[in-house]
Amino acid sequence: MDVFIDENNGAHWLLHERWESMAHDAAYREFRAGPGALTDLAPLLSKEPGLTWFSADESI
Repeated sequence: MDVFIDENNGAHWLLHERWESMAHDAAYREFRAGPGALTDLAPLLSKEPGLTWFSADESI
């Protein structure tokens, strides 16, 4: 995972992860929603985190 912190706003972070497949990511998210829940994280956030998926374009 790469963590990028906005130089103009230290409260704005971007986390970059590369998954083997969408199924692997979905399995991880299911784990985090259940027995692997991060209960200490939510109080630290100013709003609900966003999630965006990207695909690599190997032709570029």
